[in-house]
Amino acid sequence: MLQLLEKNQNHRLSESDKLLLRSLRVSADYLMLKKAYSYALLKWKGYSKF
Repeated sequence: MLQLLEKNQNHRLSESDKLLLRSLRVSADYLMLKKAYSYALLKWKGYSKF
């Protein structure tokens, strides 16, 4: 992903690279959403040590 971001910064991404980068970003966003949701649930349930 870092290589794709660097290529994107230099405007050297092919169409397939753009699609891959977009897919990786969506996956990363989804993972962060799941982690935030899990944290909120644990906090709501009373867990405070993590």
